[in-house]
Amino acid sequence: HILLIDDDVGSLRGMKAALRMLKHTCDGYNDPEKAVQHYRDHDYDLVITDVCMPLLDGFALAKQLKEANPRVKVLFMSGQTLERTAEAEDALAKNCFLQKHIDFLVLKSRLEQFVDKK
Repeated sequence: HILLIDDDVGSLRGMKAALRMLKHTCDGYNDPEKAVQHYRDHDYDLVITDVCMPLLDGFALAKQLKEANPRVKVLFMSGQTLERTAEAEDALAKNCFLQKHIDFLVLKSRLEQFVDKK
């Protein structure tokens, strides 16, 4: 089960459809603060979040999720070039970043890498 967060409703809808095609269930939120609240009450195999969002960016969101669950797995995505911060470098080094518009086969590969087989 995947938690998907993107402030762009169109991108959120497209990613939800892609995840369904890949046989994954997901909950989608366009409000990162509501997503964090929801996360604390549910169990997810993976969180996929946009990086550039108002109010709470993806890296700050991941930090809050890690406080609730240090073992949380997070994939970051963005349609913009990432600013070379420590968080961005870490995401790139761990292969935890997806460049929007996300290629279907790349998404499938990342999901196979990060979601445990049931």
